[in-house]
Amino acid sequence: MRGATLFIVAAAFPMVLAGAGQTGELDRVIGTNVYGATITGAIATGDFAVRLAEATGVPIVCEASRDATQHVPAVVTLTSLTGREALNLLTPDYIWRQDNGVIVVRSMREWSDPRDPLNQQSPPIDWKNVNAQHVLEFIGHVLYREPTTQPTFQPSGVDRRFDLKVSGTVIDVLVASARADGDVVWTIPWPPPDGNVDHFAVSVRGVSSARGMSFVRPIVPPIP
Repeated sequence: MRGATLFIVAAAFPMVLAGAGQTGELDRVIGTNVYGATITGAIATGDFAVRLAEATGVPIVCEASRDATQHVPAVVTLTSLTGREALNLLTPDYIWRQDNGVIVVRSMREWSDPRDPLNQQSPPIDWKNVNAQHVLEFIGHVLYREPTTQPTFQPSGVDRRFDLKVSGTVIDVLVASARADGDVVWTIPWPPPDGNVDHFAVSVRGVSSARGMSFVRPIVPPIP
């Protein structure tokens, strides 16, 4: 094993938003939170993606850029914007795309760089009755060139199950699992939560339920 994996279980209770819908509409204006406060989110930590998913009902995969410029504010204010307008604020540092019901946010380099960890090939998946925590375990094995089998990680908290069949890269797996789950946000924060730029982290969080988990590795995934 290339360094120990630290799994962090997060029992995070989402903040229900005033005016938040379940239809996944990006053109609805985002209001305030239930306390009447302005909704904001930082792109680097993944909080922007979580708040946007809560407000729109759209599952999101968001990879924070290691080389973003100052064009994008550190913290984005979502209140009074539509989801689409909030996403457009991330340009030119980030490019967002819709992939069959999932919003994917990455920088131009990360979309095209063959050495980006999420662009690495994954073994094909054809699983029944799994959840996002199983996918997180699997992704850790793939990124660090460890044996990959049907995950056996025992989930905690809310257990939302789905079937998953996908063949492609790591980002394809994340997007497909977000679509299958339908109520989740995947984030790759930068820097990692522990602040060490030599480390690498992936997090998954439920939008409308108290579930979430992250892994932090002491090294960036090795790229062949």
